[in-house]
Amino acid sequence: MRSFFTSVLLFLSISAFSQQVKVLGRIVDAKTDKPVKDASIIVEQTTHTIVSNPLGYFELIEQLPVKITVSHVGYVTSSVELTVDNPKVKIKIEPVLHSLEDLSIKGQVFLTEFVYNQAAYDSLIHYRQQPANTTTYAMAEHQCAFPGDMAAFRNYVANQLLKKKDDLTEAFASTVLFTVMPEGTISVDSISGVKENVVQLIRQTFVASPKWVPAFQGNNKVAMRLMQSIKYDPTVEIFQKLDIGPEYTGGWAEFYDLVGKNLKFPSQARKAKVNGKVFVQFVINESGELEDIQILKGLGYGCDEEVIRVIKLSSGKWIPGKLNNKSAKARVSVPVQFKTG
Repeated sequence: MRSFFTSVLLFLSISAFSQQVKVLGRIVDAKTDKPVKDASIIVEQTTHTIVSNPLGYFELIEQLPVKITVSHVGYVTSSVELTVDNPKVKIKIEPVLHSLEDLSIKGQVFLTEFVYNQAAYDSLIHYRQQPANTTTYAMAEHQCAFPGDMAAFRNYVANQLLKKKDDLTEAFASTVLFTVMPEGTISVDSISGVKENVVQLIRQTFVASPKWVPAFQGNNKVAMRLMQSIKYDPTVEIFQKLDIGPEYTGGWAEFYDLVGKNLKFPSQARKAKVNGKVFVQFVINESGELEDIQILKGLGYGCDEEVIRVIKLSSGKWIPGKLNNKSAKARVSVPVQFKTG
């Protein structure tokens, strides 16, 4: 009899700590609080797997407590313990953001010419005829792209903001989280680190962007989330006329020899049969190091980035200019030729 009661008590004790409960949960993006559909929810130590619906909801019946793992392409995998105290849960998962190269803007006329490559966009017209998927991705099989290259997008943003530089009186560092929609338009999710008037300027600039080629997952156009950091410095550096200009160690011929030996023709530029000159500008400081390298006029297709890479190889090999017998900064502009055939 005592053994019987011991068994009953043991059963009751186990039941008190492990109950089969209906759990209602929702998966949302930790940055935007928007629902995440098609997230996989796996009950640990079982083969039980379910998927969140278009509104991010899921439902399961399990013995609690239990631990679940939530995963989705483009998000950090998360583990959550479900207990009888939280049968209704909201699970926030962090996106793995595709961060674009930082954009640094000086408070002066932005000399880089913005050119929207309409031909590149038109060549991908068949993309626009594909069906759209409402899922937002942080990474996709085929990433979204600004026609030409991403340097052109940064040039567009810089030019648009500098047209309104009278309203940009203070330095700022901002992070813009935005989504390229299946239609190629931009939806701004969040803008951090700046005052409200600057938030509006940045938002207007991004929303008014020329159309992108959308991301693709399988055969469907999808929304893709990106992150762009913007730094703005309103100060203008004045460069005086020097008594003696800067010179490359060994002379300018040696500099162009360095460029010629190290410059590589980007494959995408070669395929597009790109010909022309990239005009690059940089500052040679008092130590002969390079600063503030900018593309004044680019060709796109990876040519601009290749020129910057090669120009950086000369840093530290310059003899700085002189002003009143003292080393002084100088701004220099040079053309770099790309020619097929």
